[in-house]
Amino acid sequence: MNPEQILLESYISSTGNEISLEEFVSMINQDPSVLDNLYTWNDQSKKAIDQLMDQTKPQKPVEATTVTAEPEKPKTEAESLFAAPGIGEDQPKD
Repeated sequence: MNPEQILLESYISSTGNEISLEEFVSMINQDPSVLDNLYTWNDQSKKAIDQLMDQTKPQKPVEATTVTAEPEKPKTEAESLFAAPGIGEDQPKD
């Protein structure tokens, strides 16, 4: 059961007012003070309200880490020649 459903059951138990889940959610969005009475109603409603509040808290941003690549060693003249485009490409292998 999600927190809203738990709170709706607590609301109906405490007031005797049978309303739908949609009406209840709309009501608490318009008047959050309804949750004040439900917070002390029972342990289930207290936990449900805590869950709802945790969902609305901004999350801590992820900390970035810096990754550095090892510097490449300079190529020798021979490595540069063999790495030139077109050399060694499409050559049959023995």
